[in-house]
Amino acid sequence: MANTNKKSTKKTPKKKVTSTKTMGSPLLAAGDVLDKTLKTKDWKADLDPQSLRQSLAHLPTGSLTIDFLIGGKPNSFGVAPCPGMPRGRIMQLYGHEGSGKTTLALTLAAETCAAGGTVCYIDWENEIVPYYAKALGVPIEDSSKFLLAQPDTLEAGIVIAYTMAKHGVDLIVFDSVGAGVPKKLLEGKLEELADLGRIGLNAAIWSASLPKIKAVSMRTGTAIIGISQLRSSINTTGFGGDGSNAQGGKAWRFYSSLRMKLARIKTEKIKVQNNLTNKIEDKVVGAQIKVKLDKCKVSAQQGNEEIMYIRQGEGIDDYRTIIEVGIAYQIVKKGGAWIEWTSPDGSSNVKCQGMEKFRREMIDEPGAFQVLYEQILPYLGATTTPVEEEESDLDDPMDGEIEDLLK
Repeated sequence: MANTNKKSTKKTPKKKVTSTKTMGSPLLAAGDVLDKTLKTKDWKADLDPQSLRQSLAHLPTGSLTIDFLIGGKPNSFGVAPCPGMPRGRIMQLYGHEGSGKTTLALTLAAETCAAGGTVCYIDWENEIVPYYAKALGVPIEDSSKFLLAQPDTLEAGIVIAYTMAKHGVDLIVFDSVGAGVPKKLLEGKLEELADLGRIGLNAAIWSASLPKIKAVSMRTGTAIIGISQLRSSINTTGFGGDGSNAQGGKAWRFYSSLRMKLARIKTEKIKVQNNLTNKIEDKVVGAQIKVKLDKCKVSAQQGNEEIMYIRQGEGIDDYRTIIEVGIAYQIVKKGGAWIEWTSPDGSSNVKCQGMEKFRREMIDEPGAFQVLYEQILPYLGATTTPVEEEESDLDDPMDGEIEDLLK
């Protein structure tokens, strides 16, 4: 007869305990397990902009306007998504001649070098003016920080960029993406050149090369800027845009995380005496530039635009930007031609007739611009708009290797 008092050796299955936090969500339940397995929570990306404690890795552009245009309004912790040129990304900078594209690129190069970084500037146009670059702060005499490359062909410049990105150079600038001459055109016979389309060939080479450069720059954190001139396009229908396209083909439109258009909207002049004619004449001192983000994948700023000021021979004028923001929020008083600012503690007062004189007096007043900047800081930032995805209609651009371009 069997012993009915013998304890059963069969284990009672434990009930599965489900946290009220993860109940009903396999994503959260799996996440809890992975947190314990990986012993960290850093593997998860935080998509809530209001919870950001640190901005995306970036390079300051040297322009207060551009930094805030890209970065957007800071969240509740005072953190903007990306207040500058994002690392490991590509930006297409385009506009007509004289809109400040090269000035912005050189200013960014100067800021990068000043912060201890390195820059390779690939100049197919051979039009970089050394004294102007130096005036903007570019260390043109220090080859360990700044290197100006002027390759003969488009392919050679691309190989230079790929090598620089692979070695972790902080910033690479292409000036301009449509000026590089394909090797086939440079070495071809004159009677054969008529059968080759330079624009199409240029775009095809970028289509094959740009994703390779982007892939390596994402690993090393290299920021890439491609300057594009606007060229007229044939419009047979009478509809569709302003009749101009940025050089470089569709590859630059698709692979860029940022596409920024610059347009000169006003030339600023002052009255000065011409010593040769002994007459009072107008002298150009700067320009107002409209900056528009046609594409932005680092913040919700797509479609927004701001005004940037450029000073003749001096570069980007943040002083003027600070003054204009101050006027917009009535921190700086403007009535007619008279402009006045008083510091919060009343220790400083600047009142002048005319913007040029007011700007100069503010610069001469010790600490005035720093105080005014701190006053306008809470107001900086732009409204947000939804980011629309772009679809690629490119053929597979990964065929072939970068090194094959030199063959």
